[in-house]
Amino acid sequence: MNDLRPGNGLPEIEFLPISCPKCGRTANSARDELDPCAAVRAEILCPDCVGGDFGATTYFDAAGRELPPSPDES
Repeated sequence: MNDLRPGNGLPEIEFLPISCPKCGRTANSARDELDPCAAVRAEILCPDCVGGDFGATTYFDAAGRELPPSPDES
């Protein structure tokens, strides 16, 4: 299993690009300690598209593979 902690061959990025999978709206979000270390982008429904519910964040690695949520989020 790969060690996905910062400093183990993965680029450290300060901000994650986020996008809404429904309308395509984009923004940058400061990295949070709960973001998976290997995440290079994230998708979440924007306030206009979420429809009053809470959206779940989906993270992706540099190869475009979906990452599991952090253990603290499950």
